[in-house]
Amino acid sequence: MAKATFGSIWNFWPFLSNESTSTNYYVAQAPDNAIFVGLKGGKGALHRATLTGTPRKYTVTDTTIYTVNAASSGVVTIASPIGGMGQFKGAVYGTTEMLYVQTICNGVAPMYYTTWALNLDGGTSNGWVVSCYTGIPQCQSSLADGVTALLSTEVASCMNDPRYMTWRVMNLKIDKNGTLSWWRTDSYWDSTSTMFSSTWGPGI
Repeated sequence: MAKATFGSIWNFWPFLSNESTSTNYYVAQAPDNAIFVGLKGGKGALHRATLTGTPRKYTVTDTTIYTVNAASSGVVTIASPIGGMGQFKGAVYGTTEMLYVQTICNGVAPMYYTTWALNLDGGTSNGWVVSCYTGIPQCQSSLADGVTALLSTEVASCMNDPRYMTWRVMNLKIDKNGTLSWWRTDSYWDSTSTMFSSTWGPGI
């Protein structure tokens, strides 16, 4: 079986990058750019493309969760964060966890700091809010290619990970130049309960 080298698009947002007429909201614009979000190799993916001409490429400073995946394509990958609250405290994300901890980005919307829909590329602090979620969907095969079976030690580590079958919401703000401004991950935690519950299971 061939190994997967592709991803999937979950959402997108077309827009005119230099709109200057306040009455021309999205229904009146002739888009020249689009932002795409989705999934690639177990990580969230983001890409900005021009609708005509050469695709736009972000040149960003890599961080632990936000990395330029390929300079030639400009695709940015978004990895799972480390740590958290409750059962996620102390969660790590290393070479083993990369095989089974997944991030999927399924929503994107523009963020205009001053005036809605005007000059996204020109306004100070303008950018994008990206909505993702992160967790472990299965402990059988590597998320990097969808084919390679996990080793027995990796399966054991996966099934004992607090993120197994328990997903968290992860939101990011990315500025107009592709730089990560902030991010946060939220999960449900009931301080009065005596046990932690999976988001796939019944409530407490």
